[in-house]
Amino acid sequence: MLIVGTPPIDSIPFKLEKDNSIYTYLKVNQPNSLCFLIQTGASEMVIHIKLLAMVNMSLGSIKSNRKITGVIQLKWSKGNSILWGAQA
Repeated sequence: MLIVGTPPIDSIPFKLEKDNSIYTYLKVNQPNSLCFLIQTGASEMVIHIKLLAMVNMSLGSIKSNRKITGVIQLKWSKGNSILWGAQA
């Protein structure tokens, strides 16, 4: 709750693009930040396999994920840390 006259506790930096896509930077397992698309209706976040070497992610087992376009195979994140905003 925000009380009138008090400063906000924190903020989350983001960038709103012309197509109304929302992007933010997250630190995954390291000091370098990566840009992520925030999909407000999504239940997962996806990172492209080419970026895995940059963040040294630990991955768990392969899971099937059913989407409108079909079933895709994904490896789930396991034991990784993500820092966002003032945490980073």
